[in-house]
Amino acid sequence: MKCVMKRTIGCIVTIALTAALLWYSTGLLERKESDVKNAPFFEQEEYDVLLFGTSRMGYGVYPMELWNDYGIVSYNLAGHGNPMATTYWTMENAFDYTTPKLVVIDCYLLSSEVKTHSASSSIHLSFDAFPLSRNKIAAVRDLLDDDDAQNREAVQDKKTRSEVLWDYVIYHSRWNDLGKEDFEPEYSKEKGAEHYARVIPIEKMEQTPMERSLEEETVSIQYLRKMIEECQDRGIAVLLTYLPSSADELNRQEADRVYDIASQYGVDYINFLKEDVVNYATDYCDTDCHLNVSGAGKITDYIGQYIVEHYDIPDQRENEAYKKWHDDYRDYQNSLRDELRSLESLDKYLMMLSNEHYTTLIEIHNPKLWADDMYCNLLTNLKVDSDQSTRDTGVLIVQEAGKQVEWYAQSFDTQQSVESLLGRLDWTEEEEGSYQVYRDGELFYEVTEEYHPSADVRIVVLDKDTMEIVDHTYFTFQSELKRG
Repeated sequence: MKCVMKRTIGCIVTIALTAALLWYSTGLLERKESDVKNAPFFEQEEYDVLLFGTSRMGYGVYPMELWNDYGIVSYNLAGHGNPMATTYWTMENAFDYTTPKLVVIDCYLLSSEVKTHSASSSIHLSFDAFPLSRNKIAAVRDLLDDDDAQNREAVQDKKTRSEVLWDYVIYHSRWNDLGKEDFEPEYSKEKGAEHYARVIPIEKMEQTPMERSLEEETVSIQYLRKMIEECQDRGIAVLLTYLPSSADELNRQEADRVYDIASQYGVDYINFLKEDVVNYATDYCDTDCHLNVSGAGKITDYIGQYIVEHYDIPDQRENEAYKKWHDDYRDYQNSLRDELRSLESLDKYLMMLSNEHYTTLIEIHNPKLWADDMYCNLLTNLKVDSDQSTRDTGVLIVQEAGKQVEWYAQSFDTQQSVESLLGRLDWTEEEEGSYQVYRDGELFYEVTEEYHPSADVRIVVLDKDTMEIVDHTYFTFQSELKRG
């Protein structure tokens, strides 16, 4: 009996240790992209607004800005390349943890006939962060049972399903790839949104008459209907969107079809293809029509105003239950400032200055700047009227991302004083071309040899509330303007 007891205890201990090792290994070895993006979603139970769609939504609407400007508590659960079926199941899994007052659904890819993206990384991004549950199992069984999955060998199909339900199946060989981010992951400060500091001009296509409309009842349309009906059954309001893009014919067909669906269900719809909100020369980060920080800021503000005007969504900024969101927003802004300080090209830098929390002083020492359409467009995006400037050397002061702009022509080879939005500014030349700038009689910043006095463009960025300097940098002409 003692031997049997020892063996039994030994087996139990072995099984327990094996299970513990597998549990730890699963969490350690899995790729952290999904956790980094969505793990903060599980830190609280109540959200007033959830955002769904493809990566265009993920890059296009910033929950942290909705919070700071409107007190809206939201989370962006959009996924890369998610057709509507994947979006539907993301929503269903999210509803296991929260019941929002409003769901915002972007309708890009409405013409798609597939249920999930062909790249397995996309479904892992959307679902790895969600714990195993009945809805997660249902999602995997549905999404990986479309034509694409059925065309694979049965063994491969089963492996694909199992790797989503227990991702150790696909990640178990990552031991050699482990890095610091696996042991100490840094979770996103953007409440599920993503951003990219890049500027790629997009040409908006000519709006010629369409040859046909999107009349088919696609798989994606069927799942959009399921999303709306599920929300309405739960008493959740629905706002449909179609975010701005180059607006080719398929985009316009999809966007036009949404009018019929919105009307049928009595829900609101914003078709941004017909709204003059973004600047196609400055507000995109790639040719796939993902918005950059400037464009997303405009779309976020538009949607925030629309939500406040059309839905009963409370302003939670004074609610003690959400006190931590103020800290989260500060961390979020600090991360953007750190990124600003790291940028090495002027086009990206000017785009990031669209942040409403900045007041910016720009010294233009080389009029060659005005000859480049990209830089002129980015300055116009900050509300600088380049046509009214002298297109010569001088000083620009941009307050709160262009709410107020001042221009002062200046040669920089003589001492000069101006009364400005920042107060009285005095430039005082020192030895060897160095100079100091005083603000209301106190030293504001100085330009020594270390700060390259002969730079073509110099920028000083201030926090608009505290007037403390966030960054002081300069750019010189090479093939393009880059940090010297």
